[in-house]
Parts: sequence; C-alpha cells; structure tokens
Amino acid sequence: MKKKYTLVPVLFVLIIGIVISVSIHLKTKGDFINAKNSLLTNIITTKKNTINQELKKTFQSIEVLKYFFEMNSVISREEFKNYTSPILTINSGIKAISWVPKIEDNRRFEFESKGRDEHIIKDFFIKELNTENKFTKAKKRNFYFSVNFIEPIQGNKNAIGYDIFSNIDRQSTIIKAVETRTFQLTPVINLVQDSTENSVLGILPVYDYTKPTKDSISFTNVKGLISVVCKINNLINTAFYKTSEEDIDLYIYDITNGLNENIYKNGDSIDEIHTQKRIIEIGGRIWELHFTPKPVFYKFKGAYNSLLTGLLITLILALLLIFLQIKGEKSKEILFRFQKEQKNRKKAEQSLQESEEKFKILYHESPDMLVSISPTDALILQCNETLLQKTGYLREEIIGTSIFKMYHKSCIDEVKKAFQQFMETGEVLSKELLLKTKNGSKIEVLLNVKSVKDKTGKILFSISSWRDISSWKKTQEKVRKSEERYSRLLTNLEAGIVVHAPDTSIILSNKKASELLGLTVDQLKGKTAIDPYWKFIDQNSIPIAPEDYPVNRILNSRKPFQDLILGVIKSELNNIVWLTVSGFLEINDTNEIDEIVINFTEITQQKTANEEVAKLNAALEDRVAERTLQLELSEGALLNLVDDLNMQTSALDTVNKKLASINAEMETFTYSVSHDLKAPLRGIDGYSKLLIDLYKNDLNEEAQGFLKNIRTGTLQMNLLIEDLLSYSRIERQEFQIKNVPLKPLINDLLTLLSGEIKKSNIQIKTSFSNNFMLLADSNGLKLALRNLLDNAIKFSSKSKNPKIEIGSSENSTHWLIFVRDNGVGFDMKYHDRIFKIFQRLHLPEEYEGTGIGLAMVEKAMHRMNGSIWAESELNIGTCFYLEFKK
Repeated sequence: MKKKYTLVPVLFVLIIGIVISVSIHLKTKGDFINAKNSLLTNIITTKKNTINQELKKTFQSIEVLKYFFEMNSVISREEFKNYTSPILTINSGIKAISWVPKIEDNRRFEFESKGRDEHIIKDFFIKELNTENKFTKAKKRNFYFSVNFIEPIQGNKNAIGYDIFSNIDRQSTIIKAVETRTFQLTPVINLVQDSTENSVLGILPVYDYTKPTKDSISFTNVKGLISVVCKINNLINTAFYKTSEEDIDLYIYDITNGLNENIYKNGDSIDEIHTQKRIIEIGGRIWELHFTPKPVFYKFKGAYNSLLTGLLITLILALLLIFLQIKGEKSKEILFRFQKEQKNRKKAEQSLQESEEKFKILYHESPDMLVSISPTDALILQCNETLLQKTGYLREEIIGTSIFKMYHKSCIDEVKKAFQQFMETGEVLSKELLLKTKNGSKIEVLLNVKSVKDKTGKILFSISSWRDISSWKKTQEKVRKSEERYSRLLTNLEAGIVVHAPDTSIILSNKKASELLGLTVDQLKGKTAIDPYWKFIDQNSIPIAPEDYPVNRILNSRKPFQDLILGVIKSELNNIVWLTVSGFLEINDTNEIDEIVINFTEITQQKTANEEVAKLNAALEDRVAERTLQLELSEGALLNLVDDLNMQTSALDTVNKKLASINAEMETFTYSVSHDLKAPLRGIDGYSKLLIDLYKNDLNEEAQGFLKNIRTGTLQMNLLIEDLLSYSRIERQEFQIKNVPLKPLINDLLTLLSGEIKKSNIQIKTSFSNNFMLLADSNGLKLALRNLLDNAIKFSSKSKNPKIEIGSSENSTHWLIFVRDNGVGFDMKYHDRIFKIFQRLHLPEEYEGTGIGLAMVEKAMHRMNGSIWAESELNIGTCFYLEFKK
C-alpha cells in the first residue's frame, strides 16, 4: 500500500509537471504567434500607407505639369523637356511623360506637316495600330489625341504620332479622365515602344478655359492630355522597399469592375491563412494588395520540451522559470522589432521630406516667376528663385509684403480688379500687367493665377505665374509697325488690290478697290466669283461668262495674266467702270494655291476719250461726205428735198391725229366696258348672296360651295376691273414733276398698310435720310411704292422671319429707291415678264392678285421719265429698284 501511495504523488507530480510544461509551451507559442500577427499588421499597414503615399506623391507631381500647360497657350519642346526632367529624376516609376494635344480633323494636315519639320521625320503622320499590331495611318475621326512631345526621347521615339484615342483601353480611360477631370490610370497595357514589362498609362486632361462648355463630359474645351508611362514593378518597388522588412511577399491585383488581374508579384509565398488584404484606390483603379508572410516569418525558435517524467518539483519550477524567461526574451525581441519598425517609419518620413525638397526644386527652377498669395490680406507667402533673379529683391524683402507693392503704380487699378476676380472665381487667366523691380525698372508680364482649395472649397492660397513677355511685346510691336506700313502702302496705292482665297472668296482688299468696284471693304470681304453682284463685260460690251472672270481664269489655268481690259457694271448706279486688270497666284510647298492676287487700275477716262476721238473722226468723215454731196446736188434737187420733207411732215401730222383719236376711242371703250361689266357682276354677287341667305337650309354642302365659288369669282373679277380702270387712268392723268419728300410719303403708306404688316408680323426697316427728296409726281410715286409694298408684304408673309427694307441712294445723275424683301423670290429668266399686264408667276390659290400691279408701276415710272428693274433669287427674296433722273 505504501508503495502504491508513494507512486501516486510521483505520478501526480509527473502529470502535473507534464500538464504545466505543455500549458506553458502552448501559451508561449500562442503569445509568439499573437505578437507576430500584431507585428505583421503593423508592417502591412506601414507598407500599404507608404505605397499609397508614394503613388499619390508620384502622380501629384504631374499636376504641376498640367498647371503649366493650362497657364501657357504655347509650350516649346525645350520648355517641355525642362519641366519634365525633374519629375522623371525624382520618380523612378515614371518611365516617360508625353504631351498629347487634341487635333481637330480640319487641323490634321497642318499638324502632320508641322510634325515632319519638328520631329525631323519625313513620313510623320497620325497613326494607329491595326489588328496585326503594326502602325497604319489613323482612320478619319472628328478629333485625335496624337503624341507630340515625349521625354525621354531615347527609346520612346516610336510612340510619336500615335493616336492613343484609337485604342479601346486608352479610350475608355481618356473618357473617364475627361468626365471626372482627374488623373486616371489604364489597366495593364502593352506599350507601343516597349512590351517587356507590365505597364500602365496615366492620363491627365488639360483644359482650355477660354472655351467653356456646360457638358461635363464634352471634349470641346479639352486642350490635350498629359500621358504618363509607368512601369508597375519600378513604381511599387520604390515604395515597397522603403520599409526594411523582407520576410513578406506582395501580390497586387487590379480588381476594378471585377477584373481581378495580377499586375505585380514579389515572391513565391503561398501562406493564404496569414495573408492580409488591403485596398488602395489610385487614378480611378482599385488595387487589392495581398501581403503574405514568408515561412521564416512564423518560425518558432523556442525549445520544444518533451513530457517531463520523474523530475522533482524544483526541476519543474526551474523548467517553468526557463519557460517564463523564454517568454520574456521573446517579448523583448518583439519590442525590439517594433522599435526598429518605428525607426524605419521615421526614415520613410525623412525620404518623403527629401522627395518634397526635390519637388520644391521644380518650383524654384521654373522659367516663370511663381508666387503664392494669401487670399485674406494679399500678402506674399512664397516665391521662387526666378522671381528673385528677375526683380533683384531678396526673399526676406518679399515674403510677408503686399502683392500690390510688386506692381508698377500705372497698373494698380488693374491689379486690384484681378485680385477681386481671383477672390470671386479662384483664377485669373492671361492678364498683361507691369512688375516693378528693385531698381525701379519695369517688366511686362502675363499673369495667370490658380487657387489651391481645401475640401470645403475654401481658397487656401494662390499659385500665381508671371511670365516675362517684354521681349515678346517688343517683337509684337515690330510686327505691328511692319503691318501698319504695309497697310498704309496698300491703302495709298492708286491701284485696286483684291486678294482671293482658293475658293474665290475675298479675304483682303484696299480702299481703291472699294472705290472702283462700288462696295466697301466689309462688303467686299467674303464675296466669291459667283456672287450675282459682279457684272463684267469685255471691250465690246458683251457680258463675260463667270469662268472667264479674272480669279477663275487663274484657277483654271494656274497661270498669271496681265493687262486684261474689262468693264465693271455697278448695279446700284447702272454705270460702267473700265479697268485694266492683272493677276498672279501664290503656290505653297504642296503645289496647292494659297491665294490669288488681282490688281487693277481705272482707264474709264482714257477709254471714253478714245471712243470720243473715234466718234469725232467718224463724224468728220460723214461731214466731209455730206459737204461733198451737197456741192454735187443741184439747186433743183435741194428744192425737191424740201418738198418731200414738207409732204412727210404733213403725213406725220395726219397719222398723229388718227393715233390720238384711236387712243381716245380705246380709253372710252375701256372705261365703258369696265363700267358696263360692273352692273352684271353686282347682280351675280347679289343673287348668289340671296340664295345663300334664303335657301341655306335647302341647299346641300356642295351647292353652297358652288355659290361661294361664284361670289369669290365675282370679287376677283371686280378687282380686275378696278385695276384695269386704274391702269387706263395712268395714261390720261397729268403728271406734275416736282420735288417730293420721301419720308412723309413712306410713313403714310406704312400707316395705311399697318394692319397687314402687324398681321404677318413683318419687320420693317428704313434706310434713307429724313430730308431725302427727288423729282417725281407725288401720286405716281405713291402708286408705285404702294404696289411694291403690297407685293413685298404678300410674298414674304409666309417666311419664317419676314423682313422688308426700304432705302435710297443718289449719285450725280440719278436718285434710286429700293424695296427689298426675304420672300419666295422668282427665277430671273422671267424678269421682263413680270412687268407685263396679266402676267403672274404664282397661282391665285397661292397668292391673291390680278397681275396688273407691276404693269401699273412700270407705266407710272415711264410717265415720270424713270425706270424699274428687279433682282431676285428663289426662296431668298426680291429687291425692286426705282430710278429717277435728276
């Protein structure tokens, strides 16, 4: 029994010892794993934050480049290189930066031509990749995003000219960047210049804020794109190895829109149990970071103790102390690693600070003067070295002073307005001002201001750019003076000069050309060779066909000509100016016509003098012949001639008396017939009305329609008779020619016709002087203008925006009145027909009328020794001209 008792405590001690040993061992291992997990979480958080921070810092440096592109309308290749070199130096993950302007299709030829010279590439063109991954000329589109500048040029020259909008991955990223107005990354893509590594493309849109658009995703005001080539391995490695822990592998997956594509791999660990995932969002992409510890990370270096048997309690206690000591040592090790991690974090922060210092270098070495301004008190917060060098100030003399002290006193008011604009809108664009240097001299600058805001939209400070434009202004002044000299020379030339574009439209003319052609410079601009205004005739007064007009002659032959004599008929004055004309053309490098120059001098007096000499010579010859004949005639023959003349005079008097009698009888007949026709017409109209009024209920709808047609016909017949009577009266009535003021007469007619004008919503414009007077018969002039206004109202009433213009002009021999409308118009081949009695160009159902109105106008103008003609174009409008001799 004692032996049994003796074994029980031993067994109990052994069991207790084994249990305590195992418990201590398990607890120590658990603490180790917990500490490792905590350490892993801290390391992963630090690495994730460092990666995120480094990526953002890398891509934020591109924002500075965007700022320079938005602030400057033109940037040269050298300037682009200067701006990009610091960015490429401090960011090893960025392999190339390119400027990709937006090229409208109508500017494609110009861009490609300029590119051949700029890139020294003979076959430079906008290109895209075909299905075989080979470059071809880009298909025609509304616009292209073609790579223009790229740095570094070594190894990337193959990308120049590539339209990145032609690729679907790049295209969707570009659209998203424009829509959000932010930096956006593509998925992993193959570069046209290098496909050996995983790469992504960063897209940052640059806007032209002088072309505002309400549509947030419109490409209207997009100036171009900043494209950034990023090698993912370099980009991530830079950030990943800023922390010294090397027992962790990293895998990155692009999970944007469920893509789940592995884009980065650093290691071969497969410990999915301890893998921790983190999400970062960068450039519109969602990247999932998988941090996986290597096996060595969880290697437990503590001793694994076997179950203790037969040891005394002291040995068990000693073993317990050993385990406790091991636990303490492991805790110290964990603490040591934590402290080490803190040191690494401080190093990362120091590295970030160094990166920011490099960024400041870009700021201070900018070729433009940069300054930051406080929005509350207009004090200078910071400036770059360029500003100090150009103005001569020390930094301490500028920082903390008012921005207004930097400007010359002559432009202070403009500066205050610009500052107010900055406070209201957060920006100022392209404003020319004057800076004052320390020694008092002036610098002409172009001011551009952008604001930096917090999350609430509050302006924190400005980034102001002063570009020294003194040299540019001097150049512009030289150009202006040169242009003024050229303009004065062109203006004072005694020859007319007209410059045509290849489409024959006039792009430039001088004062003498306006004088000879009868149009102002503004009226000449834009007119083409097929404009109906031009009426050219040759030396024999035969109209010249349009294809033989001077500019068309050069276009067809592509050869110059000299001393062509032609006449120009001035429509408004109906007189002829004779010219001697020469012309030549300018050919560009592609053998296309750039412009055609026509010059001409007036020879009207010379030609008139030559014609007078010819007439005098002919008259002299006739007189000589007549004198010779008279000498040969006998006195008897002369008497016979006198007798014959008397007989012819007597016969002419007899014919005139018969003609007067016939005219009187014709007038009496017309008047009687017209009056006799009115009686039966009134009867027809009256009885038709009675039938409708008395038997309306007994007549069906068709019969009532017949009666209405009868009444309409009688009304039209009555109007026709009235117009016939008016027409016959014109010949009988006496016309008294005297000075007639035009304005009161026109005002009376407009008042009379105001109901019809208001009904058709017609806009009336008058362009004659208040005291304009002309020699005419008052009633005859009123009849003519009344009929022309009736016609204009009638034929423009169906136009969308009906307009009628009444105007006048005069020269040394004639007065001219015109009535212009924007109605249906007519074909000019029917010009003479419209002035004949009963001649109509439209059906009565379309437009009311008898076809006598214009015949009456022509007869009235004939009685007043005047003339009438019209110019018209179908669906454009008609203009009638009344011409009176002085």
